[in-house]
Amino acid sequence: MNDIAENCLESTATNGMLCQFEVTVCTGFEVTAKEEIEEKLNSASNVTAGRGRVNMLVPINDAKNVRYTSTLP
Repeated sequence: MNDIAENCLESTATNGMLCQFEVTVCTGFEVTAKEEIEEKLNSASNVTAGRGRVNMLVPINDAKNVRYTSTLP
């Protein structure tokens, strides 16, 4: 797990055992990304799509299932 995810887990450990993630996506793909997150992370709740980003709440125990993938070189 990377340092960002570990910091998130540590900072939210006392706040209801949830970790909030904000994912950036290309504008126009927000709904597709939201649907894919809901499909692959059944435990994700409050998944919302906005312009260029998707926000979600994930239980800390399942946060390790969120992986950072970049298509940038």
